[in-house]
Amino acid sequence: MQPALQILQTTDAAAVVGTRSPNEGGAHIGQGWLGDRKTEVFVRLAHALFPSLREFADVNAPLKMMRRKGAERIVEHGRIDGIAFDCERLLLMQKEGSLQKIPIEWRQQTGSRPPYGQLPRVLRDLIRTRR
Repeated sequence: MQPALQILQTTDAAAVVGTRSPNEGGAHIGQGWLGDRKTEVFVRLAHALFPSLREFADVNAPLKMMRRKGAERIVEHGRIDGIAFDCERLLLMQKEGSLQKIPIEWRQQTGSRPPYGQLPRVLRDLIRTRR
């Protein structure tokens, strides 16, 4: 949290977003082969529907720290409460200004399972976000 807070204190970034992507210095440990495929499919869908999110290799970023104005925008305009909420929040935060990425290490908890059976809801939520 310290690096994220420091960025907000010393720059004009609207928000700081953590990235688990190895290409951006992060790590995602313990997700497994099937979890990796699920993530790839979700990222490709999000990038296809929202070109502005292509700058994020990790559209499900588990860390988001933002200024008050960005948080208020999410409370006022956010509609998605499912898996796709991360994309909606990134889109709303982009409207507040620049976003800074920081690498993070994310460890999948034992027993935690990606919601493989929720693809129809994910698609619906992504489409709702486009409106």
